[in-house]
Amino acid sequence: MVPNFPPGPKHRGAGTWKVLEFSPCLDRDRGRFSKVNRFKLAYITLRSKIGHPKPFENLSAHGVQLKINQVLKDVNAKVYEENIFVSAVVKFTNGTIKLCAHNKASVRWLLENKHKWTHLADPAFITSPNLYHVIIHLCPAFFDISDESDISELCEQNNIDREEIKKVRWLKTPNIEEKDFGSLVISLENRNLAYDIIKGGDLLFKGNLLRAAR
Repeated sequence: MVPNFPPGPKHRGAGTWKVLEFSPCLDRDRGRFSKVNRFKLAYITLRSKIGHPKPFENLSAHGVQLKINQVLKDVNAKVYEENIFVSAVVKFTNGTIKLCAHNKASVRWLLENKHKWTHLADPAFITSPNLYHVIIHLCPAFFDISDESDISELCEQNNIDREEIKKVRWLKTPNIEEKDFGSLVISLENRNLAYDIIKGGDLLFKGNLLRAAR
């Protein structure tokens, strides 16, 4: 009997990319080999920032593959001491590029580091870093998201490097006249930091205990 395997995790981020599916032939993230269909590739789709020209305009899919693999070789891209390479490329008419690889770890590296290598393959292939969002509940309404001193104090009281927080916004703007509380959304590039904040759950700001959630 052929076992049925659930679809891999989907991951969404800031508008410049999308992961359709992870379907690895080799899963080392759990510290073991997973028996899956070896004819099913892992893949992601990437697109340039809005307003930029389409990348690889005059190259065939094979030409794009060769160019990307040369860049990955030049930057010494590796996971688990193995070189990362793209197995196949699909070009879409809207400029989106689909990259296929043989394992989940390689696809994850390509995704998480896309802003470091895509422009090296083609100057038009400009992508943004992934952002990981954390919701901070019970934040007092007097927190001013436009005031750098408030954001810096939040970081200082919780031993967070200010450079780690890329964006701060209210999930829903609270009523400051009613001394209300609201929920902040902070966006970080560091996935591990976002995970630690969510897992720990407790943050401080001017004597207030805030609660973090996914």
